Amino acid sequence: MNYQITQWCAHFISEHVKEGDLCIDATMGNGNDTLLLSCLCGEKGHVLAFDIQEIALANTRERLEKEKQEIEARIAESEKKNSEDSKEAV
Repeated sequence: MNYQITQWCAHFISEHVKEGDLCIDATMGNGNDTLLLSCLCGEKGHVLAFDIQEIALANTRERLEKEKQEIEARIAESEKKNSEDSKEAV
């Protein structure tokens, strides 16, 4: 079967994530993968999604609300600040 990389990743994830799993989405972006993980792990599972951009949190929250999915999401502000401090130190 010939997949686009995003389709291949979704297929791979779908084969491995089961009901009740705990999943982490380290770059929530627009919420596509977060939604997939949330659907796969179901009501008994949990998805922890992170991003350094506030717009990503807003987009993901909106996408999940449309699909009636819940998510535990946090913006990694400390990581963003540490990254900015590192750039200034160079």
